[in-house]
Amino acid sequence: MWKWVSIVLLLVLLLTNGFWLYLALDWGSGEKYRQQTAYERENQVEALKSLAEHFISGSSKVDLADTLAEVFPDEDPFEKEGAVHCLWLSFPISPEGLVEGIEVSP
Repeated sequence: MWKWVSIVLLLVLLLTNGFWLYLALDWGSGEKYRQQTAYERENQVEALKSLAEHFISGSSKVDLADTLAEVFPDEDPFEKEGAVHCLWLSFPISPEGLVEGIEVSP
């Protein structure tokens, strides 16, 4: 009788330890995937920001407003504190009325 009880308890111990090991490996691989995805998203945002700066910098407020209306037809860009804002993007405007760059809000 004790022999069977100890065999059953040993099997239960092995199964539960295997289950916890599986959960730990699954969580670890999932976390690594989430970190890699976040890293890629951050770099994609930086690359697109650089590309947008290249094409937008030096244009006038009117050209910027036309471009934003074309790209984001449902949004209404507004000017506040020396910048034009639309969605999560801010475009600082120089005193001459030219776009100086782009800032991405978190």
